[in-house]
Amino acid sequence: MKIGIAFCGPLARYAGLEKSEIELSGTARFEDLLSEIGRRFGQNMPPIIWDTDRANFTHHVCALKESRILSDLKEPLSNGEKIKFFLIMVGG
Repeated sequence: MKIGIAFCGPLARYAGLEKSEIELSGTARFEDLLSEIGRRFGQNMPPIIWDTDRANFTHHVCALKESRILSDLKEPLSNGEKIKFFLIMVGG
């Protein structure tokens, strides 16, 4: 199956691209997508954004699937879905 991903804002600079498609097995879950993102882009992201040991973004990044926050690592994915990743910024 193919999953579309989009890195928004500064994440695109770290990943080296804004959008991509990732091929995963037909029974893939969110954790599988994160593992592949780590393999492809993790080395380019600073530790404050990417946790190499857990193969996951830190709490500074939010994943959206159909305008809904995606946080369950076991959530199944479907062919053609699009997942957007945003860097959470706070301040005033």
